[in-house]
Amino acid sequence: MICIKRLAVGVLLLLVVSSVSQVYVQHSVGGEINPDTYQENCTSAVEDIDRIVLFMLKLGHMPSLAVSIVKKNEVVLAKMYGEAIEGSGIPPTKDTVYLAGSISKSITGTAVMQLWEQGMFDLDDDVNGYLPFSLRNPHFPEMSITFRMLLAHASSLANVQWRLFLYFSLLNHPVERLGDYLTPGNSFYRPSNWCDFSPGSGSYYSSVGYELLSILIKRLSGMSFVDYCRKYIFEPLKMNNSSFVLKDIEDAESADFYAWLLGIYVRLPHYENHNAAAGGLQTTAEDLSHFLIMHMNDGKYDGVRVLKEDTVRLMHSIHYDNIPIKDLKRDGRGYGLGWIVWPEDEFNLSTAMQGHFGNVPGGITSMTYRNATGVVLLSNQWLLARPVQLRAMRYLRNLFFDFGDSL
Repeated sequence: MICIKRLAVGVLLLLVVSSVSQVYVQHSVGGEINPDTYQENCTSAVEDIDRIVLFMLKLGHMPSLAVSIVKKNEVVLAKMYGEAIEGSGIPPTKDTVYLAGSISKSITGTAVMQLWEQGMFDLDDDVNGYLPFSLRNPHFPEMSITFRMLLAHASSLANVQWRLFLYFSLLNHPVERLGDYLTPGNSFYRPSNWCDFSPGSGSYYSSVGYELLSILIKRLSGMSFVDYCRKYIFEPLKMNNSSFVLKDIEDAESADFYAWLLGIYVRLPHYENHNAAAGGLQTTAEDLSHFLIMHMNDGKYDGVRVLKEDTVRLMHSIHYDNIPIKDLKRDGRGYGLGWIVWPEDEFNLSTAMQGHFGNVPGGITSMTYRNATGVVLLSNQWLLARPVQLRAMRYLRNLFFDFGDSL
């Protein structure tokens, strides 16, 4: 019976989305659009899209959605749906703060590559030359783990997400104790923290690797990870409502965080994810659009260069293209440096897409671009690996890609 229901939902999704796949829209009811670039038309078609988006939110149990579409050097559309606080009738705005989840890894990757540009390390250096503890896979103690491996998820580190979140976010142990977490003989260590393949020979998505990168950023720059990102990424990109620290955004408007459990919305407390480098960013659709514009425009935003052109191309290139995938990746992706590249999408929703996704308690997010169109989607609900929710988010992303391509 469950399988039949899932099949029916999938068919319904396909029918609904295909009904507007050829709709091209240049005006948004209730949204914001650049009047100097685009003209008004197709109002009835926009209303159709609005209804479909609201249907998808209901299907995916997402209380709200903040959408931003970028083209070239500007945000061309900001569109908001639903309620930032479930049941309140209060809609989100382009400045509503959401949990970004693993999109944080792209911020971390950008910070690492800024330091690489300064000649502070080589991508293929053994990180043991820079860490305050030894990092070795106990199964392959003679093999080095490099910056490139950590950035591209090829270090042989596993991803026991609940344990990482418990130790270093809920219990708030300092990230420097990752040495105990990853080294046999210590109280935090578990054998499942490591994979059984050698570094560089397989790919396994790992948040632990990005927490290690935050330690490396601190030791290389002489600044805390949070302060470094604020000074060299958020400030030049005018990401004024973005931070890894909850107190920094207490005065900003924030969406409430929810999980959909047993058929109801369960409100989660506003919290600070201390796994900052891997998933702790809190940001807005507007701010995250600035970051995406920078990456889409070879490292520049509003005349300010944050990364060199060649560095951006390096980040957006797959670095371990011919190694087996060892985790549950099923969407054709390859890993750049703090970046995900999808040469093809098995769901035929988009091709040559790149960027990053996020899924964290209280947030489902997407920051991607395809050709000349970038799309930021922020919602305030926890995915919890529900297939229908995942499909709804994919269809929403594709819908707004098609929207943006038509502008």
